[in-house]
Amino acid sequence: MTSLAFSVYENKGVFALLIGSGVSRAAQIPTGWEVTLDLVRRLAILQGESEQVEWGAWYREKYGKNPDYSELLDLVSSTPDERRSIIHSYIEPNEEEIDEGKKSPTKAHHAIARLVKDGVVRVIITTNFDRLIENALREIGVEPTVIKSEDDLSGAVPLIHSKCYILKIHGDYLDTRIRNINNELTEYSIAMNSMLDRVLDEHGLIVCGWSGEWDHALRSAISRAPNRRYPLYWAVRGTLHPFAEDIVRHRQGKVVPIADAESFFEKLEELISVQFGLYRTDPRSTALLVAKTKKYLSGPEHRIRLYDLIHDEVGFLLKAMDSEEFSVSGSYSDERFLATVARFEAVSGMMVNIVSVLGRFGGGKEWEYVMNIIVQFMNADVSDGLTVFISLRQYPALLMFYTYGMALIKSSRYIDLCKMFSVSNENRDGDVYIVYSILPQLLSREDKHCWQIYYGSKTRKTPVNDHVFDALKCILSEFSPFRQEYEIIFTEFELFAALEFLSLNYSVEEIKESWELGRGSRRSYIDVPMGRAWWNSSIRSKILKKWQDSATARMIVDSGFARRDVEYLTVAIENLKRVANDSVWG
Repeated sequence: MTSLAFSVYENKGVFALLIGSGVSRAAQIPTGWEVTLDLVRRLAILQGESEQVEWGAWYREKYGKNPDYSELLDLVSSTPDERRSIIHSYIEPNEEEIDEGKKSPTKAHHAIARLVKDGVVRVIITTNFDRLIENALREIGVEPTVIKSEDDLSGAVPLIHSKCYILKIHGDYLDTRIRNINNELTEYSIAMNSMLDRVLDEHGLIVCGWSGEWDHALRSAISRAPNRRYPLYWAVRGTLHPFAEDIVRHRQGKVVPIADAESFFEKLEELISVQFGLYRTDPRSTALLVAKTKKYLSGPEHRIRLYDLIHDEVGFLLKAMDSEEFSVSGSYSDERFLATVARFEAVSGMMVNIVSVLGRFGGGKEWEYVMNIIVQFMNADVSDGLTVFISLRQYPALLMFYTYGMALIKSSRYIDLCKMFSVSNENRDGDVYIVYSILPQLLSREDKHCWQIYYGSKTRKTPVNDHVFDALKCILSEFSPFRQEYEIIFTEFELFAALEFLSLNYSVEEIKESWELGRGSRRSYIDVPMGRAWWNSSIRSKILKKWQDSATARMIVDSGFARRDVEYLTVAIENLKRVANDSVWG
C-alpha cells in the first residue's frame, strides 16, 4: 500500500484505475454474482420452487454446475434493450432507497473524485453500468469525458486534453448498447480495443473491485499491453481468482490486500494527500518571503526587520513541532512515518528557503546566527517515545544544515563552510562536533529501514541522503534551475563533510597506517560517511579530480580544510576513493 501511494504520488497522472462492481457494492448496488443469485431466485420462484437459504448451492445441486450470469441473463431476455431494463432495476434507486441514501456515491467514489481533482488520476476504466463515479466527480466540479460506446469515441475530446477520461467498456445502464453476456464480452470493437491498448500501454494500472472472471476481452487487452514502464497493482479482498492471478503473474504486478474498496481508496487518497502537500506552504508565500529576505540583506538599515522575520519563522516552526501531529509517542506504522516526514518538510520549508538566501547572499555576519539556529533545532527537547520519531525531531536541522552548506558552496564561501563542520554541538552525548551528529547516514543507521519505504528496496545504501536530495530539490524555491548543478553541489557538500569528518579524527599517519593494516583485504581505508557520493561515481570522480587541481587544492586548504595541509588533502582524497570502491560499504 505504501509502495503504491508513493509510486502514484511520484507519477501523477500516470496510473489509470480499473474499477469493477466491488467498488459500488457499498452503495447497495449488487455485484455481478449477487445479480446472478437474484436471477436464479426469481426464475426458480416463477417455476414454483420454494425459498432457499443459499440459491447458489440449490442451483448447483439441481443443474450440476455453477449459475452463470451470462446464461441466466440470456435466458430471460433476447435483446440488449430488454437486458438494459433488467439491469436498470438493480442500479436506479427507488424513492425508499433515495430516502435511505442508497445507490449514491460512496466514500470510495468520493476519494477517487478527489484524486482526479488533484491531478493524480486522469483515466478510469470501469466495467460498471452505474454513474456513481461521474456523480461524485460532478459534485466537486469536475466534468468527465465519458466514453460508453464507439460513437462516443469518435466525437470525444482527445485523451490528453481531458481532466478525467472514463471508459465505460460495458456501457451505461441508460444506454441500450450495454455489454453484459458472454458473447458480448468476448471481444470489443476495433476502436475500443485501440483506445484500451493506448491507455494500458501508456499508464500503470490500479485494479479494484474486478475479479477478472467474466470479461475475456478486457483480460486479453491487459495481457497484450507491451508496457512495463509502470507497474500493475491489484487490490483484492481474500484471494485472487485464477484468471486474475494469471494477469498479475504475466504483468509482474503486485497484490494489495484490502478490507474493502472504501477503506482502500480513502487510505490511498490520504497517503497521497499527505505527500501532495496539504501541510506545505503556498509557493507564492515562499516567493514573497525569499524576496523579503533578499531585501533585508541589502543594507544594514534592514537588520532589525531581518531579525524579526527570521525570529517569527523560527517561532512558527517550533510551535508546529510542539503540535500533536509531531508526537513521538504511540505506535509505529510506515504510513505514520511517511506522513511525519512530509509534515516536517512542509513546516520547515520557509526556514529552509531563508537559510538558502542567507548562505548565498549573506556577507558572513549571519553565519553565527544561522549556525546557532541549526544547533538549537538539533537539540530540541523531546519526551520519551519511539526512537524513530525522536530522531526525526532533528530533521528540520538536517535540512537547514544541508541547505546552508550548499548555499555557501554556490557562493564560494568556503571558509564559512569549513567552520560550520566543526561547530560544537552540546547534546546528551556531550560536547561533539556537529558534523558527527547531523550527517543523515550517521543519524539513521538504526532507522535506515524506515527510509527504504520511499524506494521500495531494502538494499538501498543511502536512502536518507537520497530522500534529502529529492526533498530539498522540491522545497528550495530558486536554488538552481539546473538539476545537474544542484546534484553536483549536493554531492560536493557531502564530500566536504566527509573530508572534514576524516580530518577532525585522523592524522595522515593514521590514515596511511590503516592502508597498511588492511593491505590485501577489502577494508584498507578509514571508514567515513560519504552519502550519495559513495555510489554516484560520475559526479564524485569529477569533484575529486577538480580537488586535485593545484589551484583548487590550495583554495581548499587555505579555507581551513584538510588541516590546512595539501599533503593531507591528497591522502584524504585517496582514502575517499578507497571507501567508494568498496562495493559493500554501509
